[in-house]
Amino acid sequence: MSQPMHWRRPLLMILASAGVAVVEYFCVLSASTLDERCFVTALMLASALAIGFATRRAWFGVFCSASVFGLIWASSSLKFKYLAVPAIAPDLYYFFSFDTVKVVADYPLLALASLALILGIPFLLWLAWHSDAPAAFPHYPAAQRRRWRQMGVAGSVLVVVASLTPHGLFGQVFGKPMWIAVNDHSFITNFLASFYDTQIVIPPASDALDQSISWTEPDKNAEAASVNQGFETASIGVQPAIEGLRPDIVAVLEESTFDPMLMTVCRKQPLCRRAMFEPDARTLAHGLLGVHTFGGGTWTSEFAFITGLAHTLFGNAGLYAPYNLAPRVQFNIARSLKAHGYRVVALYPMKSSFINADNAYRDYGFDALYDGADLGLKKHPRDAQVFDLFWKLYQQERADHPQQPMFFFVLTLRQHGPHMTPLKKLPAPYRQAPFPGQFSSSNRALDDWLNLNAANYLQRNAESDVAMQALESRLLDRDTPTILMHFGDHQPSFDGAIMVVDRQLPPDWGDNGHWATYYMLKSNIPGARRFDYPKLDIVYLGGLLLDAAGVPPNSYYGANRLLRERCAGRYEECADRRMLPSYHDYIFHRIGMLGEL
Repeated sequence: MSQPMHWRRPLLMILASAGVAVVEYFCVLSASTLDERCFVTALMLASALAIGFATRRAWFGVFCSASVFGLIWASSSLKFKYLAVPAIAPDLYYFFSFDTVKVVADYPLLALASLALILGIPFLLWLAWHSDAPAAFPHYPAAQRRRWRQMGVAGSVLVVVASLTPHGLFGQVFGKPMWIAVNDHSFITNFLASFYDTQIVIPPASDALDQSISWTEPDKNAEAASVNQGFETASIGVQPAIEGLRPDIVAVLEESTFDPMLMTVCRKQPLCRRAMFEPDARTLAHGLLGVHTFGGGTWTSEFAFITGLAHTLFGNAGLYAPYNLAPRVQFNIARSLKAHGYRVVALYPMKSSFINADNAYRDYGFDALYDGADLGLKKHPRDAQVFDLFWKLYQQERADHPQQPMFFFVLTLRQHGPHMTPLKKLPAPYRQAPFPGQFSSSNRALDDWLNLNAANYLQRNAESDVAMQALESRLLDRDTPTILMHFGDHQPSFDGAIMVVDRQLPPDWGDNGHWATYYMLKSNIPGARRFDYPKLDIVYLGGLLLDAAGVPPNSYYGANRLLRERCAGRYEECADRRMLPSYHDYIFHRIGMLGEL
């Protein structure tokens, strides 16, 4: 083998050293914690040693390791810049597709940077390989050299494995809450840790289940209750609300919204009362909604509504539901409605690429996902602005698809934190503290910070209330059969201040008072069935909509409906402790709720 030109090796040494320095400075030192910096440094050095021992090319190993870690950081940094979220492991599932090429092509600088990375790094690695001669060590026997190499490779790989193991050398960097992981700049740590954090584990099958519980046959008492309510049905008890005609369905996820009357201090405050939370003649169901997140994580409530699954079933991996669970879900409300002729669309109030929404909605089976940012919505748009855009899109969809009933899912963003606009900048009557001199049951004062956040919340909620009444009038004050649902995805945290506020909740609600929001279901269909679920878990919302629209349930939503009835709208707090294990066994191990990628 010919030796490399004399000038290449010194150049490679300089480039490799510079590469390590650049990666350390820009990639490692930008990590949020000292543990994360040590984690990446140890991995990079161990990887360099492993490659160096395996190839007998020390400087190639250094350059290769620096290039790989630099590529991870650069890719994640570019994704964060353009899509507001960093790269994580499930992105690899979506990356190698024509859709990715189309997205990248929309951004010339991103396309140029991607091309430079794709073409430049392999070329530099090829050049580095041919610039570094294999180490010889001729004064040592070949057998001894092989043992050294083998020990070097084994030791280096052991350090890499121990570092990447969640309970190994750097276990403290794993299991980071997703909201932090997608917002801080620890790009390399978050990408590598996500391979573990996104691994899906479903409730295991068990031989100790009550085999007498059926998830295909309705309970006799449930059937009788349906008939008594004037809802005559066949099979599991659903029929079209109007014979031969499916109603349009509009569902609105209200960001960070709950009924302020839930707070004890609001009970005697007219300032807290809102029409959007009050039932009227059109109301089919309403009450407290149990969600599985607090202060953030809208995408988890979004996932629960669309699929009927609580993200908490899957441990930390559930926090990444739009990435790792969306491609595997076999049953959801979008597919169920499409099977009965519905046109299924959604409006996102921000960039549809956020938290992988565009890919997730395509995986769920939506026909279209409208990007609010591309359609002119500004940051944190008011509900009225979102609803005006929805109405325009809705009319356009009706004109383009006149023969199909419509399911339109709308998400709002107005109540997203922070809630810190100074009181003097708020309109009357919110320019003063709403709860001055009030205390919680623990004798903690509701201080100025909480009053500031609460005033902001109440002011924005008043805007939402007016907008919701206008939306209701548009949809329900007409002859077109329509169902309207709106619900809160989680309570706002007020940066933790809301935790000191006493809440008025039923005694059997449990310890998660901060998981309580609201839901409202209305219709303009004469004689439409009413439902009595004053306490309802979000995993049932999709099935409740199908029942209200008269859409016959498939095997999954039939079981979901039975669980709703048997547990009186509760989920984890179901009084009959046999139900949940049996239900989970049925949906995961019998009908295959989660397929393979």
